[in-house]
Amino acid sequence: GMRFLWQPMSGMKYPIDAEVERVQDWMADKSLRPLFLHCKHGRERTGLMFALYRVFENNWGAQKAYREMKDFGFRWPAYRLKDYLEDQTGMNL
Repeated sequence: GMRFLWQPMSGMKYPIDAEVERVQDWMADKSLRPLFLHCKHGRERTGLMFALYRVFENNWGAQKAYREMKDFGFRWPAYRLKDYLEDQTGMNL
């Protein structure tokens, strides 16, 4: 009964805006709920997508959203995803 939506995205390169925007649009679309979002490990790309959603849809601060990313296993080798979060939020994390 799940609908499968697929958006390839690198976990080690700086994200492409159109790819991120597509996933964010899915996350904001209430008709797609409940929504299960996952990447290979469920840490880096998934963490970034939720952090962006938290900041721009739930009005969280970037620091709080980044802390949640780390709490759920975000790892430093994916630092380009952290860079993207910083660029999108204007925060130095």
